Amino acid sequence: MESGIDTGQRRQVGEKFMGVLCTGYSIPAPLMRKIRADNDNLAFILGISEDENPNWKVDDYDFDKSFEDLIGVLQRCGYRKTYKLLDGEGYFYSEGGNYIDYEGYDIWFVSPANVKFIVKDLETVTLAKIKAAGNAEQLTDYYGKVIPESSYESYLSYIQDMKKFFKSAAEKGNYLLFAEA
Repeated sequence: MESGIDTGQRRQVGEKFMGVLCTGYSIPAPLMRKIRADNDNLAFILGISEDENPNWKVDDYDFDKSFEDLIGVLQRCGYRKTYKLLDGEGYFYSEGGNYIDYEGYDIWFVSPANVKFIVKDLETVTLAKIKAAGNAEQLTDYYGKVIPESSYESYLSYIQDMKKFFKSAAEKGNYLLFAEA
């Protein structure tokens, strides 16, 4: 189980598992201003700086390779704005300033106001909504494989866990910064 989600679809041992590693960071506004002023400050957040600086220690959440699956389920359940705010692809190809290309990482961020919106929106995610979406049209993972209904509860649990991280960031008035490698 590579991603923490038991989809019943993960490849057998020995097969190459593809996917993008994603980590979320809860970034206080003063640190975000420093990042926006100089992208090299991202090295402290990403842990690739040779110098450790405790002032740059922030809460993080390791999505591993499951992020695309999770936000895809949210989109199919009707959480389109939340999906759009969390989906890095939308930032990569836009003129907006929420995307940062740094040292081989794709990085995007969500403003504190939008973090609060996401948390409020995710309060309404239920197993019934996931099942209804799956009954209307099969839910699929990152690879296009059908997610079995027996895995919906695992997805809900992971979404609820992810929401706790987002809620902590919202309560602090922080940005969410996502880095994919």
